[in-house]
Amino acid sequence: MRSRVIAAMVGLALIVSLAPLLAHHSVSPLYDICDTITLLGTVTQVDWKNPHVDFRLEVKEESGAIVTSTNWNVETLGPLQLGRIGLKSDFIKFGDHISTDVFVTKDGTRNAATRSLTFPGGRTVEVQVGAGELKELKLAGQPQCRIESPR
Repeated sequence: MRSRVIAAMVGLALIVSLAPLLAHHSVSPLYDICDTITLLGTVTQVDWKNPHVDFRLEVKEESGAIVTSTNWNVETLGPLQLGRIGLKSDFIKFGDHISTDVFVTKDGTRNAATRSLTFPGGRTVEVQVGAGELKELKLAGQPQCRIESPR
């Protein structure tokens, strides 16, 4: 009886410790890695949290006298990865006017994953979500589109 309890506790501990690995997702099922666009807009929200730092970008488009505004949810790297490339929690703030090259979602919603960010003043930082996965796909000869570093 005691060995069953110990085995159950070890099994539960293993499941709990593996949960973060199972929760992380791959880039290619969600985002069209052959479709990169540039968004230019104003940051309206930043969520500095795991597994990815997300921000909301208000993008205004002009067509003659009509100005339309759309909001995009943009996913970047995780806080630890951003810290490793020198970006701290204040690297992007509410009201910042930025440009970002992104992969768009396959389902057509206004969600995206970053390739690079360009800040006021022209500083550009590559923060490509799924860079390792994209390199593996490129080496395997898939997908049938060009994958290269932005800029």
